[in-house]
Amino acid sequence: MKKSHVFLTLMLTVCFSFFIGGTFNKVHADSNKQIVFWNPFTGPDGTSMQKLVNKYNKTNPEYKVKNVSLTEADMYSKIPTIVNSKKGIPDLQIVHVERIKDYVHNGLLDNYDPYLNQFPKIRKSNYVPEAWNNGSYQGKRYGLPLDIHTTFMYYNKDLVKKYCPHALDDNIVTFKEIEAAGQKAKKDGVVSLGLTWWKPNFLSLYGQLGGKLTKKRQRSDSR
Repeated sequence: MKKSHVFLTLMLTVCFSFFIGGTFNKVHADSNKQIVFWNPFTGPDGTSMQKLVNKYNKTNPEYKVKNVSLTEADMYSKIPTIVNSKKGIPDLQIVHVERIKDYVHNGLLDNYDPYLNQFPKIRKSNYVPEAWNNGSYQGKRYGLPLDIHTTFMYYNKDLVKKYCPHALDDNIVTFKEIEAAGQKAKKDGVVSLGLTWWKPNFLSLYGQLGGKLTKKRQRSDSR
C-alpha cells in the first residue's frame, strides 16, 4: 500500500450478533408438534439455515421445525402486529442483540429459564462469554447465541509510525486518535478512508486509488 493511497481503513463488523429468541407461542407448538422458526436469512445464509433445519428434521424429533425466511425489514415490522393479533405467532425468531431489551419491554419474548434445565448442554461454558451474557436481560435468559461477529482493523505500518506512533501502545485505537492522525496526514496529501462493514466499498475505493491486493510474481525459467 503506497503512502499516497490510503492512510487508515477501519472495518468494524461487530454491529450484529444474532440470538434465537424465546418461544412466542408455546401453545401453538404443543398443539401441532411443529416449531415455526422465523429468521432474516435469505440468499446463501437462507440456504445454509434451511439445510440445518432439514438435517435436524431428518432425526425424526418430536417437534419438527418449519423454517420461515423473511427479509429483515419484513420480519421486524410484522412481529409486533402478529403478536398483538395473537394469530400466526412464530415459536422462535432470530433477534439482533440490540433488540432484545425492546422486545422484552413490548411483551414480544418469553424467557427460556423454565426450559433450560431440560437441556444441560445449553450452558455458558459452551459459548463465547460475551455472546452468552448478551442474551440475558434483567436476570432472565431471552436469547441463545447463534453467532457473534468480530472486530478487526487494517492499517499501514509506515503511516501509523509517522502520524500516530503511540496509538497502538495500549492496544486500543480510539476514533479520536484516528481522526487526529487523519488530519495530520491530510496536510501531506495522504488520503484517509473510514469504512464500516462494507467490504465491497473498500475494495472498490482501494482499486480506484491504485491499490492491489495481490502481486503477480515473475516465474523463473528452471530449464
